[in-house]
Amino acid sequence: MADQQIQFKNTKTGKLQNIPSSDIDTIAWMRLANKPGLKFSLSNGTSLRFGGFHDKDFEKIKAFASKNWNKEVSQLEQSLKGWNYGKAEVKGQVLEFDVDDKPCFEIPLSNVSNCTSGKSEAVLEFHQNDDCAVSLMEMRFHIPTDPDADEDVDPVEILCTTPRGRYDIKVYQNHLSLHGKTYDYKIPIKTIMRLFLLPHKDGRHMYFVVQIHSFIQISLNPPLRQGQTRYHFLVLEFTKDEEVELDLGLTQ
Repeated sequence: MADQQIQFKNTKTGKLQNIPSSDIDTIAWMRLANKPGLKFSLSNGTSLRFGGFHDKDFEKIKAFASKNWNKEVSQLEQSLKGWNYGKAEVKGQVLEFDVDDKPCFEIPLSNVSNCTSGKSEAVLEFHQNDDCAVSLMEMRFHIPTDPDADEDVDPVEILCTTPRGRYDIKVYQNHLSLHGKTYDYKIPIKTIMRLFLLPHKDGRHMYFVVQIHSFIQISLNPPLRQGQTRYHFLVLEFTKDEEVELDLGLTQ
């Protein structure tokens, strides 16, 4: 360790890894398997973990980081319950799985080769590690039904041209819920930017277009996705002369 950087050496391969002290955002002391380790969260969103420490090293590292880097070394309490249900959240370039607001495990997004979603699950596919005899290639997350959803709301079947398919739509106070044969969508109201009512060229139908807010970088409000395809607009098709009476459970 030095004033400008910290250097780690792999005891098996001899590979050196340098971390400039200016890139360090937070430092956490945590358990890695059965021994202590350090977790560095960098300013670019990446997370690095290093092991091989002893319990007696904590005070030395804490004092050095405070004096030379002006950084506090916090003790990270981890979940050891062994539960397979919790909360998955993207933090920087890491997917962190928490149980009772304590980290259980994390996955660097650089290890993910593909991500797909179904009606009730999300599937992560990983790059193959040629240096390992056995590699984890896939992980599936089950997405339970929203417990806050009002099951008394009557769905209305609509024809959706983008993304194509027929969906049962439910309108809630804070979001729209679309249920299809293959995909389900939940669209927060705050992500809707504009609404358009456009005529169809056949003169018998109308298009109702919903523009969804999106960001260039990772966001909590992405556009609709089917596999690798993203849809920034939700396009609904209606018959021009058809009239439907609905009771909306919304306040003025």
